[in-house]
Amino acid sequence: MPDITIDDTLTMRYEDDCFVEPWRTPETVLLVHGVGGSIAEWYAWVPPLAAEYRVVRVDLRGWGGSSIPPEGYPWSMDRYADDLAAFLDGMGLDKVHFVGTKLGGRIGLHFATRHPERLHTLSLVCTPMTIRFGPDDHGQRLPREIGGREGLERWARDTMEERLGAVDPAMTEWWVDLYTNCSPRVMGEVLRMAWETEEYSLLPGIGTPTLVVDSDAETPIPEIRRWQSIIPDSAFTEIEISTEGRQISASKPADCVAAVLDYLRARRPEGR
Repeated sequence: MPDITIDDTLTMRYEDDCFVEPWRTPETVLLVHGVGGSIAEWYAWVPPLAAEYRVVRVDLRGWGGSSIPPEGYPWSMDRYADDLAAFLDGMGLDKVHFVGTKLGGRIGLHFATRHPERLHTLSLVCTPMTIRFGPDDHGQRLPREIGGREGLERWARDTMEERLGAVDPAMTEWWVDLYTNCSPRVMGEVLRMAWETEEYSLLPGIGTPTLVVDSDAETPIPEIRRWQSIIPDSAFTEIEISTEGRQISASKPADCVAAVLDYLRARRPEGR
C-alpha cells in the first residue's frame, strides 16, 4: 500500500482505485473512516464506487498505516480536516466527493467549513451529532481506565455486537482484530476529543451539497432529520435495518453505497 509524506510529522497510508473506462476523466471520491477504522474497512465500497469514480481512501493520523503522533499531540477535528487538505494537495486533487463514516463524517463537517472549495459534495454515513456510549459506559471508561491492548480488545468485543448486529462471527472477529491493532493511547485520546467536540454550530454554514445516510439504530430518525434539515442544501436517506447494528457503513454497505451513488450520479457532469 502506498504512503505519502505530508510533513516531518505525518506520513499517510492510502489506496487509490479506479476502474472507469480509460478515455474518461472521472471525479474523485475520498473515503474517510472513523475511530478504530482504516482504509481496510471500505472493502465492500470500493468495487461499485470505483466502477464510476476514482476512489481514494486514506488512513487518518494515528490510525492504520499512518503516523502515530507522540504523547501530548493536540488532537482536534480541525487538525484532522487540515491533514486531509494537505493530503489532497500532495495527491494533486483539487476537489473531491467526501464520504465519511462516524468520526470521518464529523471531520467532514469541519472540512466543509474550513475548505469548502475542495468539495463537490459531502456524504455523512452513520455520523452521530452526539456520541452515545450506552448503559455500560464503555466508551467513556476507555480514555480513563482501559490503557493496554488487552483492555482495548475487551472493549472492542464488548461493543462490537452493538456496532455490527447479528452478522457472521468471522466478520465480528475481523472487526475486533481491526480495533485491537489500533494504538490504545490514540483510541483513548481521540475518543476523549470527539466527546468534547460539537458540530451543531457548523451546520447552518455548510454550503456544500450534503447527503446524510443513517438508520434508527443509534439515533431516532426525527432527531437525525432535525439536524440534517439545518444544513441548507441537504438530503436524507434512511437505511432500513432488522438485526444489523448502528455502524451501517459496515453492516449494510451495499445499501449505503447505493444511496451515495444515487446522490453522486444526480450531480455528475456529463462525460465524467
